[in-house]
Amino acid sequence: MKKFNQILNEAKLGTRNKAWGLFGQLANRQIKKPADTFMAHVEALAKFLKIKLEVARDMMDSKVGRHYADSLPDAVLQNPTPLNLIKHPWIKKEFQAFKKEYDPVEFARSLGISEAAKLKKGDFIKNKKGVVGKIDNISGDGEIADVTWNKGGGASVPIKSLKLFEEVEVAYTDLKTNKQKRKKFKDEKAMAKWLDKADVIVNAFLKEAGPDNWLQEMTDRRRDAEMQKAQKRINDFWDRSKGDEAKFTAQINLRTKKMKKIEKVMIWADALEDQNFHNEAEVAFRRLKELGVR
Repeated sequence: MKKFNQILNEAKLGTRNKAWGLFGQLANRQIKKPADTFMAHVEALAKFLKIKLEVARDMMDSKVGRHYADSLPDAVLQNPTPLNLIKHPWIKKEFQAFKKEYDPVEFARSLGISEAAKLKKGDFIKNKKGVVGKIDNISGDGEIADVTWNKGGGASVPIKSLKLFEEVEVAYTDLKTNKQKRKKFKDEKAMAKWLDKADVIVNAFLKEAGPDNWLQEMTDRRRDAEMQKAQKRINDFWDRSKGDEAKFTAQINLRTKKMKKIEKVMIWADALEDQNFHNEAEVAFRRLKELGVR
């Protein structure tokens, strides 16, 4: 069976606050083998309070660990046991206060740990390949993140392999007011949801993260899909009219009259032009004028 110190070393659960907390006091008082002694105190605290090792480690790295060390003579500090903790009636009270405010990532931030300081639960991130995802959870030591990828699936990955997904700033034209505007998004889904409701033409992506042009590809795919739908409906109308152009034009007029989104009417106008239905395309253009497009 592995010894406790060996397990801790393998899991890299040593102190992350060598200047302060319990470890700082061990060094100041010249306690032998401070790293091993620190881990022995963590074990004693974890057993006494029945908490996870990561939480016990962070508690000993906090001011509670410093106060705890100040209260013990060198002999006891060198050889910690759960019994030493039982002798401190305030330790449970201190732990309750610590636990109430404790957040593993925020605590890591307070220690200036760069990997954890950049990321937190709920952040959108990208990996080294540029794949975008969202952090669902971060381990107690701030080193591993559970990620759900935008493309599907999930994984547990090292924090150090991830980067914060920057906001995407989009320049677009509001088709209702014909004004140039800008908007920021956190991920592809948020932007797609907005595009489904908004009457806009995206002009440029001013700042983006993830694979090159992934936003442009997404908007192009979306427009292509809408164009294909429009072409299919147009062909259906033509088949139903059985070559009667007047009847076909009336059907297109009725269909476009029901459209309230400028972008959709534009797509239908383009689809009609592409299929050489020029008269019907003029019907769509008239609808655009009714919607305020000049």
